[in-house]
Amino acid sequence: MPRLKWVIFFCIIIFILSVTVTSYIKEIRKIYHLSSILDSKMDHLVKKSRKIQDYRTKIEYYSSPEGVERMAREDFNMMYPGEKVYRIVVISKDALSE
Repeated sequence: MPRLKWVIFFCIIIFILSVTVTSYIKEIRKIYHLSSILDSKMDHLVKKSRKIQDYRTKIEYYSSPEGVERMAREDFNMMYPGEKVYRIVVISKDALSE
């Protein structure tokens, strides 16, 4: 018959090991969860950075004389004196265009 000291000793060891393993597993799960959140935030950051770069390119283009001219022609329907504008209108009897 085992001595009571040894039984208590092994019970304490098993308790300590179970607490340690449980906390380790929780921390590993937390790390995986935070890693997935970090990845999604990095993807979002990359998308926003690309959008900002696109906006900077557009600002640079529309700050130039040819960009201003294009904006005036397309958005405000402006033209130089004596210039003629031709518009092409396509009329189709195709059922898909309706």
